[in-house]
Amino acid sequence: MYGPLHSQYHFLHYHISFVRLIVFNPITGVEFTCYTVARTKSYFQKQLKQLTMNFIQGALTWANALSVEHTLILIFGIFIFCEWLAGRLAKLSLHNLNDSLRNMAIGAISFTCDFLFTILTLPLWMYMFHHIRFFEFDQGSVWMFVVLFVLLDFSEYWFHRLSHEINLLWQAHVVHHQSRFFNLTVGLRTSLFVPLFSIFFYSLFPLLGFDPEKVMLVILLQGVYQLLIHTKLVGKLGLLEYMIVTPSAHRVHHGKNEIYIDKNYGKFLILWDRLFGTYQAETEPVEFGITRPLEKEDVMHAVFSPFKNLFIAFRRAQSKAIRKTLLFGNPAVAGKLQEKVMKKQYVYLGRRIFGRLF
Repeated sequence: MYGPLHSQYHFLHYHISFVRLIVFNPITGVEFTCYTVARTKSYFQKQLKQLTMNFIQGALTWANALSVEHTLILIFGIFIFCEWLAGRLAKLSLHNLNDSLRNMAIGAISFTCDFLFTILTLPLWMYMFHHIRFFEFDQGSVWMFVVLFVLLDFSEYWFHRLSHEINLLWQAHVVHHQSRFFNLTVGLRTSLFVPLFSIFFYSLFPLLGFDPEKVMLVILLQGVYQLLIHTKLVGKLGLLEYMIVTPSAHRVHHGKNEIYIDKNYGKFLILWDRLFGTYQAETEPVEFGITRPLEKEDVMHAVFSPFKNLFIAFRRAQSKAIRKTLLFGNPAVAGKLQEKVMKKQYVYLGRRIFGRLF
């Protein structure tokens, strides 16, 4: 009886084999159970060891990237000073001290949270790459790197576009657009909530078979480029305007002028905007900021108030259709609906309070 049961339940979970053997043959059941549990424990130990190694490798990879980013931050700080100095010499109002300090404070918070979030997600990427990837690539090939760069840029275009078209995503992205100025410090102004959504886009690449270290490198390179195009000092760049996202193209993206709203989503290549009909050239002076200004300008309010207001409106909404629009509707429509819900609730509360008093 030991042989048939062993062959029959060898591939099943150990607790099922344990019950059958204890019921039908407790003597051999003890021996077989011990064997199966030991085998299962060994399997999970192996998986745990693999995850631990992935975590250590991911942490070391990110530590290397972090040392690179520290160097880049120092260089970027020098660029910010040079931009400020050039603006002063040219008598241009490029920086507002309070606004620039807020941008850098929000950037520091975002960078810290992004670091912690990456520490947690990179081991998962490593595991996906080594055990679940769908395709095999020559990781040392130049063409592989080019393909990864283009695919990541394409993914960034759609994530950026969806962040302007879906209200839930907009509550994270709006932080980047709140400043009424446009300078290098604005590039640092990103919400700590963005990685919670972008992780779903980035996780596709380890699954496709791209080394997470290469993915991180491309993300870093594209991120550095994005920081550098937040400036008013560089004009139009001729033929480059047709190929890459230039400072001029990105100024348009930050404009709240009617013709500039929801345009130029590209991160490095402007090809996607031209291909999908979201390109707009800089044809008139740009008015920077958002159409609904912040009630007060401080760091915590800038980062948390969008989600706070959305949560309050969602909780007070009286139908599923309204809640669906608040989460997944166009931000312009959802924003008006949110104001309407909040205002209606305040009127309702006022009537209840004054009705009781009088």
